[in-house]
Amino acid sequence: MTTHDSQSGSSHAQRRAGDQPTQIRKQTKPKREADERDLERAAAGLQLPAPVATYVNYRILPYARFCENQANGSRLTYYWLRISAIVLAAIVPALVAANLGGATRWIATGLSILVAGTTGTEHFLNVGARWGHYRATVRVSQERSLNVL
Repeated sequence: MTTHDSQSGSSHAQRRAGDQPTQIRKQTKPKREADERDLERAAAGLQLPAPVATYVNYRILPYARFCENQANGSRLTYYWLRISAIVLAAIVPALVAANLGGATRWIATGLSILVAGTTGTEHFLNVGARWGHYRATVRVSQERSLNVL
């Protein structure tokens, strides 16, 4: 077990004797945000006319952020619904096979209803396709923007 040094953000196990505490490098920005910063730098580095720069800063970049946020939300919803359905679907046959009595049947029935509800909700909301759509939109808009810039 390592102890944590709250002031420096490093653990004692990562230090050598006599060394100064070092910061643990945290990845705070995902690659997609780095791509967005690259696009902003590319737009700022060019001497774009004011209307074009305004369009890039107030239309293209916010739209890319919006699509990225929607993609992340859809991905999380998709994973949550899919994983819960898979886990519950695996538990139901085990409960039925155990045949521990009437209460087990009621629990298995309830879990079966939850599996049906989660899979139905996933298909109704179509979150898997939304996730793919928003990710593709972000990718295409970034590629086109970089090609233009």
